[in-house]
Amino acid sequence: MRIGQISKRITMLPLLPGILLLLVACSGLGSKRPDGSASGWDSYEVQAGSTALRFKLPPGASSDFPLYEVPEEIDLGGLTNPETSLTGLRVVQRAWDYRSSYFRKVDGSLRIRMHIMRSAHLISNSEELERAVENLIELRNLDTIHKGGALPPERLVRVEPCFLAMRVCALIYLRLGIPKYAVVMDDFHYLWISVEAGTFTSSEFRRAAAEAQSEFLKSIQIVVATDQ
Repeated sequence: MRIGQISKRITMLPLLPGILLLLVACSGLGSKRPDGSASGWDSYEVQAGSTALRFKLPPGASSDFPLYEVPEEIDLGGLTNPETSLTGLRVVQRAWDYRSSYFRKVDGSLRIRMHIMRSAHLISNSEELERAVENLIELRNLDTIHKGGALPPERLVRVEPCFLAMRVCALIYLRLGIPKYAVVMDDFHYLWISVEAGTFTSSEFRRAAAEAQSEFLKSIQIVVATDQ
């Protein structure tokens, strides 16, 4: 063995513990994927008019998706803008990757989106909430046609009543995309929630994402100023 090769091996020896620690740390990143254990999740409170929205989100959001900060306050007056009235005001838009280790490719992702929408009429029960959603879909279709969009008009396929955050809720099934949760927030506003668990090849990841989805939905609280 040449002297130069011996020197290189000796030089590398002090680096080995650090390299091993780095490998262990990276491999441990895969174990931090969200699941049904929400003890380490971050708590948020967003003030929207006289209503406070409270919920929890897992840490460690994916860097492969746009990372939007959760606002501390939302001006509901922004929904008077015609463009914003169709998209809603963003509360949450984040994603979390699932993989067995840092060196493995992503098997799938959990994506959570939550926006505030405004209804043109009072919404105090499930029928009025469904009518508000139908109006939203109709306006979005008209906007798509007006802009010359190639996508076929959206259509409401099925509505299932549900109960979320102690409020009137509807699970909305559309012809395109994944089901959405519509949750009454106050007399004229409702939450539009999308929770998407991407296609997983691993049943373990699929189960963990479903548990995390359930924990997020259960964490949502809608508190009106008079209730506090």
